[in-house]
Amino acid sequence: MAGQCGPKVEDDCWREVAAASYEDQSTKIFVDTLGKTSDTRVTTGKPMSSTPRPTDTELAILRVLWALGPSTVRQVHSAWESQRGPVAYTTVLKLLQVMHDKQLVVRDTSTRSHVYTPVHSEDAVQGSLVTDLVSKAFGGSAADLVMRALSVRPSSPDELHRIRELIDQLDAEGAEGEE
Repeated sequence: MAGQCGPKVEDDCWREVAAASYEDQSTKIFVDTLGKTSDTRVTTGKPMSSTPRPTDTELAILRVLWALGPSTVRQVHSAWESQRGPVAYTTVLKLLQVMHDKQLVVRDTSTRSHVYTPVHSEDAVQGSLVTDLVSKAFGGSAADLVMRALSVRPSSPDELHRIRELIDQLDAEGAEGEE
């Protein structure tokens, strides 16, 4: 299912949009009730984070934007459809609008077709997600995360070679710090 975007997945996309819209509405009510304040947690309804946590669908759109660079809704829609199957143009448009509201993307409105660009780099988002995962699921242990990842899914010889190179690089950096 994750590799295609048929009617069921499109329904899931809309559920995420509806949930985000509900969350935005409840935040508005919360802010309207309490009034304005300089505390960013009240104005956004959440603790401020340097890198927001995108949903799975938002992450899929971010991957398209990272691959294409700044893109119009039509370009994102076309690329996403070629990867996942049919999805309505309006679904992609709404998701990008929600992502703009959540500050995951910026929108250039200087031309008729708005151009969307990710706010954060792929490395920054991945780093944030991995940090969160290590903290929540592995008690802060990166070693436990790596061991679980390697035991759950077989790695190719190329992946294992890249892992060994990273370990060697980290060992060398650690040895330099000890001197």
